Amino acid sequence: MRYSIFFGLCLIFPLIASAATYVVGPESGMSGIQSAVNAAAPGDTIALGNGVYNNSDLPAIDVDKSIVIKSQSGDPEQCVINCPYGEQGPYEEWRAFNIHASLGDTVSIIGLSIFGGRSGEFNAGGGIYAASPALLQDLIIEECYAREGGSAFYLGAFSVVRSCIIRNNIAGGAMLVEGVIEDSSFFDNLKLNEFAVTNVIVNRSFLSSLEMDGECTVELNYSTIGNLWMFSGQLTASHSTFEFGQFDLGIAVFSCCYFLDPDFFLPDTSCIIEISYNDCDPDFIWTATFEDFPGDNGGLLVATWDNPSDSIVDPSTTIYSYSIQREDDSWTTIGGATWSPSGEYNVVLQTSDIFTIGQPVNSSNYRIVANTTTPGVEFFTPKFSAYSIDNIAPPMPIAAIEDGIGFRTLLWEIPDIPDYLEACVFRGSEPGFVPGEPLACTPSNEWSESHLSYYYYRVEFKDIHGNLSEFSDELVGNFPTSVDPDSPHVFSVKQNFPNPFNPSTIIEFSLPDNLFVSLLVYDVSGRRVNTLILHESLDAGHHMATWDGTFENGRRAPAGVYFCKLIAGKNTAVRRMVLLK
Repeated sequence: MRYSIFFGLCLIFPLIASAATYVVGPESGMSGIQSAVNAAAPGDTIALGNGVYNNSDLPAIDVDKSIVIKSQSGDPEQCVINCPYGEQGPYEEWRAFNIHASLGDTVSIIGLSIFGGRSGEFNAGGGIYAASPALLQDLIIEECYAREGGSAFYLGAFSVVRSCIIRNNIAGGAMLVEGVIEDSSFFDNLKLNEFAVTNVIVNRSFLSSLEMDGECTVELNYSTIGNLWMFSGQLTASHSTFEFGQFDLGIAVFSCCYFLDPDFFLPDTSCIIEISYNDCDPDFIWTATFEDFPGDNGGLLVATWDNPSDSIVDPSTTIYSYSIQREDDSWTTIGGATWSPSGEYNVVLQTSDIFTIGQPVNSSNYRIVANTTTPGVEFFTPKFSAYSIDNIAPPMPIAAIEDGIGFRTLLWEIPDIPDYLEACVFRGSEPGFVPGEPLACTPSNEWSESHLSYYYYRVEFKDIHGNLSEFSDELVGNFPTSVDPDSPHVFSVKQNFPNPFNPSTIIEFSLPDNLFVSLLVYDVSGRRVNTLILHESLDAGHHMATWDGTFENGRRAPAGVYFCKLIAGKNTAVRRMVLLK
């Protein structure tokens, strides 16, 4: 192979093949590319070295033959054509390429970035204008402008857009008369020409916005559409995902499609819409679950999902992480996960949506977003409504009763739980009564009444989410107001003395008859820690027992609240004791 270099241009002539390769460096700018185009013959290739190709005197690179213009490295981030948008008059044309080859010839533009192009006053195609077929592959086109739309490009019939990124262009992203978009291309906006008949096929690509107007026909396959604006035309979509839609006129046929917004189809549209789910690809649906985290006091959810299948995300697209989002006024990221080849994710989330028994359900919408290395390309699950449940009921109260002349007090220890609300007292006139409506509810640790009789009581705890504890053991008030609790003819238990105490305390009680008696000591968790009397027959009259502040194994009990429970025949009483350090 022999070659020669002139004006920064390297011309390579293969000895056998007829095609030639022209190597251009960035120092020659867009003029150097134009010189290579002028010298090239159909079928030749122009290879661009890495760098920035500036323009000073060309309205555009004019291409009128079937050639390939590509970067040597294949990396569009490293090979940039910089058009001087904004530096000249408001109606000047400063785009990258004008393409007008012969009918049937295709011009290929591969592996470049185009920045800052603009069309003339009444033209479309700020970055590229192609009146003849073009192949755009591995391009990045941004910050371009066209007054008539198609800021990134305007492509004629039989064109193909493959693995391109069209972003941050002014007044609309791209216009395409007829052709194919495929291989994970990304468009922030695709606008179909309202002044011409258009026919476009989109395969495995991502369009932030698709605008359909005029006599256009669009076929979508395995693609993701952010905003669909259908003013007219005909849309056929298969295995594609849509986030938002507005329909005025036209015909839209959706087969096996996913709609992220439940209000995607507005009822007042005049568009003819057909939806079917026959012969769907079973791997197309990407979903997630948001469920209550079990065994907590509320406030936690578990998000579960897998990696999306190749039917949703083209294998050439790389997912690097996932975001978990909640819908407030807008979608807010509240968690996430790094991509894993295992494809199984379980993430615990905090939420303020906690179900309260007896109240309306308070829920929020959640979704998973797959983040890719292609700027602007994301994939979404549908949104799911979820809320947390408080799965832990308060502990059973350990309650005590204190009888005095003219009053009766029920006492309990407030449980050490984060969502405690109140304790409710229930009263019955017979043992074994079934609690109905509470006599009173209080956030305090005690309750008193003065209208006494031989009543029976039970206590129940309630938390802020409506969960109820088991009822306490049944307590009994053992004498009416007019009866002295010191009388030996009634069952009574005095408050231990001293109380608080250290190291020991005395518990006095009276029995009306000879009864079998047990006197037990419990801690605040309800665990029995000592047995002072166990099923012992005692005569009627006054009795007393001493607790020396130890456990049954002889170890000293730590300071805190304890309860002594006296069981005498069918009679039960509990007293609250405080052991000091």
